[in-house]
Amino acid sequence: MSRAAALFLLLSLSAAACRGSTPSESKGPGDPARILSETLRRYGENSNASAALEGVDEVIRLQPESAEAHTARGGLLRALGRPQEALASYGRALELQPAHLTARASRGLLLADLGRADDAGRDFAALIEAAPASPDGYLLRAWLERSQGRFSESERDLAESRARDPGRWEAFHNAGVAAVTAGRWADAERNFELTLLLRPDNAEGWIALSRVHTAAGRLDRALEDLDRAGRIRPNDAAIYYARGEILRALDRPAEAIRAYDRALDLEGAAIMHVGRAQARASTGDSTGAEADFARALEIEPELREAFVARARFHAAAGRVDKALGDYAAALKIRASASVAREMARLHHDRERWDLAIAAYQAALRICVEPGLKSLLERELADARARKK
Repeated sequence: MSRAAALFLLLSLSAAACRGSTPSESKGPGDPARILSETLRRYGENSNASAALEGVDEVIRLQPESAEAHTARGGLLRALGRPQEALASYGRALELQPAHLTARASRGLLLADLGRADDAGRDFAALIEAAPASPDGYLLRAWLERSQGRFSESERDLAESRARDPGRWEAFHNAGVAAVTAGRWADAERNFELTLLLRPDNAEGWIALSRVHTAAGRLDRALEDLDRAGRIRPNDAAIYYARGEILRALDRPAEAIRAYDRALDLEGAAIMHVGRAQARASTGDSTGAEADFARALEIEPELREAFVARARFHAAAGRVDKALGDYAAALKIRASASVAREMARLHHDRERWDLAIAAYQAALRICVEPGLKSLLERELADARARKK
């Protein structure tokens, strides 16, 4: 397995962190190394861990002594929520190749996640012993020590890690970005945490971590992350805008408005007016909301998000024709099954059956999400039945 493949696969640290594994040479289409490489490449594209596991199991059948394959199997089992089997696979990889650094580090991280801190610490110590010139064992041990409140020891290990490779944080940041792209939020969180242990002054890392926490619904943590980013970059409009979005999601519109105000003072982007408009609407300030929506579309006339948000604003106030006009404008900019469904629901709730049916059918023609498709089919059937 290449370092790049390991980085993407081994869920938390992966190839971003562990140096030392030597990829096997591929000899032909039936060669186990080629099968493994192709399996992991496809997994990187589609995130189908079950299918990838079948491929890796085939490699192990062909080459049962492949430490690389057993390590990959551990990562996939972990992704599938089967941690005990993952531990067994990492253990088998280490039996075959005790100096396999990726397997050692990945097992240590999994042990830590399972609450087995002492066992994890032994794996990280073994990693340091096997590769004393590498920064990664020290970093992982520092991360574990920090989680246990052993801050002095953690700082000593961080100093050792930084001394060995001052730029190592970039690999973890890039691994976090790759994990976000793949929708692997837990892996992204781990990588950004490791980035920030090495570079706590990295505002981009805090912003990235806030997005991960937002996606996981941990909004208070996301706000804390943005506070850290804001102390590093106090004049960054994007940070204040992100704060406004989170505060609005937390139903704290007055605080959200203040955050949007600051963002707009610094930059004045159209999307910031859209956010403030929605926060103002939540406080009953319809005039202010209308002004912000208008200003957003003046700055960026084809800002789809502005039309959708204003359509919802009008619909909530009972201004159906205005809402329908804004939905139509949004769909003209870019087709969206979910937006088309909102439009259909407006007709449905007002018993405009022919229009509702046409809107549901339009949404179904472009829908690619199985869950949404089944919902649209049920609502379309309901509209047809009520029409009769």
